[in-house]
Amino acid sequence: LDYSIREILLDILVMVGPDLEKQLGRNAHTKIPASSSSLTSQTKGSLFGSKNKSIADGGLARLSTARVIREGLSETISESRQLSILNELITLCTGEPSVPTGTLNSQQMQVCLVEISHLVTALGEVAGSSLEDLIPLLMIFLKSPDHGVRYETAVVCSAVATSFPHEARKILQSSVGEIQGQHAELVTQATLDAEKPLTPKKKSRFQRKEDQPIDRSLHFQYSVHGHALVIAMLLRDLPRLPGGLPADLLAMAVSVGEILVTCQNIDILTKVNPNGSCTCVRAGYIIICGALTVDPEAIKDHIPLVFSLWQRARMSAAEGGKNFNADQDVICVDATLSSIVAFLEHCSELLLVVPDALSQTTIILEQLLPLFMQGGRLSSTPANPFIASRYNSAKASLMEAFAWLPPGSFPMLSNEVFNFALQHVQFATEAEIMSSLLPSLVNNEDKILDAKSLCRAQRFGQIGGIRDIDNNCIMIKSEVTHFGERESVMHFQDFGTRSVDGRFHDELWESRILGLFSFDGIDLDPAPTALHEVGTWRKPVTSSYSSKVRLVDAAIQAFSATFGLKDGKEQQQAMVLLEQMVPPLLAQLARAMGVNAALSEVERRGKARDDNAAVANITAVLLACLKALPLHEATHDIPIGLGPPWMNKAKDLLLTLLPSTSNIVRRAAAEGLALLATLGVTEDAHTLQSSVLHSLDEVMQGNKPDGKPRAIPVEPVSAARAGSLLTLGCIQRTAHNIKMIHKARSKGRSSTSESVAAAQRDALPTMQMMTRILPSIACHAAIHDTFVPRTYGLHAFNILLAYSTYQKTEWSVEDQHLLKKAVETVEDNFLSCWTSVSADMDGGA
Repeated sequence: LDYSIREILLDILVMVGPDLEKQLGRNAHTKIPASSSSLTSQTKGSLFGSKNKSIADGGLARLSTARVIREGLSETISESRQLSILNELITLCTGEPSVPTGTLNSQQMQVCLVEISHLVTALGEVAGSSLEDLIPLLMIFLKSPDHGVRYETAVVCSAVATSFPHEARKILQSSVGEIQGQHAELVTQATLDAEKPLTPKKKSRFQRKEDQPIDRSLHFQYSVHGHALVIAMLLRDLPRLPGGLPADLLAMAVSVGEILVTCQNIDILTKVNPNGSCTCVRAGYIIICGALTVDPEAIKDHIPLVFSLWQRARMSAAEGGKNFNADQDVICVDATLSSIVAFLEHCSELLLVVPDALSQTTIILEQLLPLFMQGGRLSSTPANPFIASRYNSAKASLMEAFAWLPPGSFPMLSNEVFNFALQHVQFATEAEIMSSLLPSLVNNEDKILDAKSLCRAQRFGQIGGIRDIDNNCIMIKSEVTHFGERESVMHFQDFGTRSVDGRFHDELWESRILGLFSFDGIDLDPAPTALHEVGTWRKPVTSSYSSKVRLVDAAIQAFSATFGLKDGKEQQQAMVLLEQMVPPLLAQLARAMGVNAALSEVERRGKARDDNAAVANITAVLLACLKALPLHEATHDIPIGLGPPWMNKAKDLLLTLLPSTSNIVRRAAAEGLALLATLGVTEDAHTLQSSVLHSLDEVMQGNKPDGKPRAIPVEPVSAARAGSLLTLGCIQRTAHNIKMIHKARSKGRSSTSESVAAAQRDALPTMQMMTRILPSIACHAAIHDTFVPRTYGLHAFNILLAYSTYQKTEWSVEDQHLLKKAVETVEDNFLSCWTSVSADMDGGA
């Protein structure tokens, strides 16, 4: 059968047609206020496997439909046919009479816009012939009643900018003028409504909801919001494109942003139309966020204006908006805090350039924090789910801002930030919300451990096309983020990280393939200011789109940033609270291992419903705190014995997490133990390092850390052994990194006999650690053992060799013999992949 492209697209778009609208429980042309979101329904459930409807099903259906068009159609045809698909999608969106189905609904519009943005980016200059029809269509869609259509239209404009910067500059200028006109109309409408005499409402028994008056300003709000999104995205993209961003366009954008933000102080507008005022305030801060992503030197002259807007917002939030309720205050405070985070992320160097910038920013944050604490005006979570997401976003932005500030810049409020963050970590764990920080905290050099051959894959997502199945399973189980959440963090995403020499870090051991696994952009970025170089300040990771996940991520980062400022007693109490969050399964396993007897009381108090969320959150908190502490500097030339009590508690918790079935949790626990092990000063002393090494040695032998044999299943033992082997390699790598830091700081200083003796005394027992690893990577390992410890052992052995060869220039006979044996073992493992014995065991993979 000969189908046209239009017929194929229409058949695919049926997936998000009237039946889906019926499932979502709303009409295809439902009007949605600009100050709200397309996800305001409180119904729960899932489109898949449940009779209950959920507004999140719309996102799942759109994503699935878009994948069918892209992966099943666009990616498999030639460039000329892709251009035909682009033109057909534009025709479908225009709603011409030639289209059999008539006007598309909002879900279908969003799918078409998403694919248009992909095709415009992929085709590049070839898509220029379609701009004459596309750009006028985009200007119309920016006024759409649907939030999602407006957002995806702005994304298409951003895609146009990548290949046609000159057209993007025209769109930017046009949008600025459009906002000025719509704002004037909005204020005029409010003035006219205020002058009208109030007429008493007639009560009627038979009055329907449809008879309620419709806000006539909604059209202006839609337009202001849509054009603000476009301006913000183009301000972010144009400076990195040919031709750049002219200074006059930047000044025009900042000016219109100021006009919109000051709507909060126009009494007539806030009294007659408070929702419209909130829409303008949020749109203004969206534009300011986009302006703050421009080069700091270009935006420097506008910073005093931005600070004056923040001061007004702070006073309004503290006292309460004159005509605003609490929900409307939340919307405005969320927008304000998002712009503060954008400033700290993209313009941190201006903290030392603009007079009093650091003190003003700190004061604003210090005065906004009490509003969200117990007893504050905004301490309770709103009932409206959309406002609740804004509320979570505001709290996340607040804690992210504290994490971005230089260490020690808010000493008077560190206790409040510490307790506020810890509370939210506990709340998130109880609500089964999992942090997304672990992939950013662990060393990506170990990421290759997650790669598996097809026959050795143990679960979905470990190899090949099964990854798509895993994505589908995760997508079905997860809650889709709505457009309001996406626009809150669209300016916090990295544009690609470069190393200090200006080149992309894409190689590891002269291999680009390994470089793809090992790339860790956070550690490559230098500190933004000299104040951030104090201690071990770490750049906060990119925010999650989901406001709930973003909140727990921000809480962990704020907690770790203030953890080092607490005394030992408070740190110990925090570790006890983390211990109480350990899931029952791991608590039971820990009791069998003899790691921590106090865990036995946790199971009786309550069982966690989701082990994955609790384990991930606990691990992320521990590793983030250890990375934020200058451990190796605090113990320089000082015998510390077993260290503070919280370190022993942290060691027990990390040992408890080693048997986890999650690879990334094992990797994080291994790195945490490595950081603790670098505290050791002398090998023969009873130090934390020797305690960690002894516990690892017993775990690898299948015993409890106290040396007694254990009677538990083989799988947890193998997982714990694998984590222990990796810990040995991480200890060597961490020690190497610490020595490089000391070497760089002591450059130009003469070495004394005491320093040389101290260096020899602090040297790790590298050869002993290699000896412990060799039995686990032998080809004649026990038949009941799995390939996981063997794989981890080979990788750990590689790390030991790579980070220890710099230490010696001369090798003894024993060392040479051990190295030769190690090389033979590695060769045997490599060649055994093609032997018949190995083929019988693992299918020849």
